Amino acid sequence: MKTTFSGWHYLWKSEDIRRKLIVTLAILVIYRLAANVPAPGVNHGILAAFRASATGSGGFLGFLDLLSGGTVSNFSLLSMGVYPYITAQIIIQLLIPIIPSLQKRIQDDPREGRRWQEKWTYYLAVPMAALSAVGQINIFNSLSMQAIGQPILPFGLFGAETALGSWSVLIAMTAGTMFAIWLGELISESGIRGQGLSLVIFAGIVAQIPANFASLLADEQNRWVMLVLTVIVIILTVLAIVYVQQGRRNVPVMYQSTHRQPQKNRQGGLSGERSYVPA
Repeated sequence: MKTTFSGWHYLWKSEDIRRKLIVTLAILVIYRLAANVPAPGVNHGILAAFRASATGSGGFLGFLDLLSGGTVSNFSLLSMGVYPYITAQIIIQLLIPIIPSLQKRIQDDPREGRRWQEKWTYYLAVPMAALSAVGQINIFNSLSMQAIGQPILPFGLFGAETALGSWSVLIAMTAGTMFAIWLGELISESGIRGQGLSLVIFAGIVAQIPANFASLLADEQNRWVMLVLTVIVIILTVLAIVYVQQGRRNVPVMYQSTHRQPQKNRQGGLSGERSYVPA
């Protein structure tokens, strides 16, 4: 326990690490504040009635809220999070091995190829965010019509009466997604390096933990049973993750020549007959 506290004390004592932690926390706070900004044109009375309706869509809505930190059910500007960017990343990574010119570009100059890949991932994230916004609006309107008989948002990109409002909410939600992506990249550059998007997703999931625990404690009959089971599941999950993360297997290296002469390794032993690669 003393070692753990001394480790945290060292982290906070280091000026560079302390600055990165403060910057990361500040950006995450900004993200959570922006996550409460509603999309324009949404009828919040109908949205509240839809959320309160006891229909089969509740489980689906709860699952989306778990991944987004409540921004989906609130129909926030950041309700799509950074997932369109992740989708764009996957598409670019799948296209590179398929298109020879792209693969050659990456192999000839890896650094420039990585910059090109990041640039086009951003470009592709914009239409992916717009498509995701259209899909989310249509899904919510369909579920709302089934539940209470009214749409959450009158939506029609080419309708005479709905075009202005529809394009406004579409542009706003797309801009909100790009803002969330920018915050994640800002964390990767000025905060905890390389973990910006992961921390943005993590912040959204963690934001739902207090509400989930409150719902568990609200059930007086099974309150303590569910609480104990939840704690046990969390502990087992953490142990499993640590076990897999720390796992190691020595994979033997097979050489083409069977007459390879053994050589001295750094420890003074023979390493030519049997070499291993830790995996």
